[in-house]
Amino acid sequence: MVVPGHAALAAGIGEDPGMGLFHEGQKVWVEQPDGSRRAGVYVGEAETAVWFGGPPVSYVVFPESKEGETVPMQLIFARDED
Repeated sequence: MVVPGHAALAAGIGEDPGMGLFHEGQKVWVEQPDGSRRAGVYVGEAETAVWFGGPPVSYVVFPESKEGETVPMQLIFARDED
């Protein structure tokens, strides 16, 4: 049953496409432990943090090594260069 005026509930929890900060394939910077930034490509959100606690994390691939990594969202920044 859909309650009038509650379209968000009808879509389901966690299914709001407008909530994402990044989109798949977007070029990003990933802050490293020493404060430097590493160029990466955003792959998507990792949902395990929601179920097991901890900060939100996302998957990022690093083009130079072709390896992926799970990265805390607070360490990912948009990259404007081509």
